[in-house]
Amino acid sequence: MSTPEDRLQMTEAVAEQVRRAHAQATDLAARLTRGERLTVENLYDGLHARILHSWWSMIARHGAEDGLDITRVTAKFTFWIGCYLTEDLPVTSARGDATWDKKIALAHLERAQAYMKRAAAREFLAFSAEQSKKPAGTEEAK
Repeated sequence: MSTPEDRLQMTEAVAEQVRRAHAQATDLAARLTRGERLTVENLYDGLHARILHSWWSMIARHGAEDGLDITRVTAKFTFWIGCYLTEDLPVTSARGDATWDKKIALAHLERAQAYMKRAAAREFLAFSAEQSKKPAGTEEAK
């Protein structure tokens, strides 16, 4: 059983994780809103932070709102979140470490970004072609 000091320390640690993950996820949202060019590393970091933020926020909420011992709540969530380590993913590695998982995720995001760019290019070119066929100065061309 944890002491009141342990629970307070854990509560503060969870709150710090919520703040840190929120700041990282908010940074991605702000960069998207400003229209900045983002790398897959930026997307990965922002999405990664968003996942962590949701988990840490649930832990904090269950601890605070439900009046539960934060260490017990964290233990329950650790069990649940641990299931993601054994989730069957398309690409696996014997290395089994976070660095390798990040590299694999970045490779998939790069590929996904290429598909997104292709789809956006098709949409842009189709719209441009449609607009270029309309007579200049007409209401439709504007």
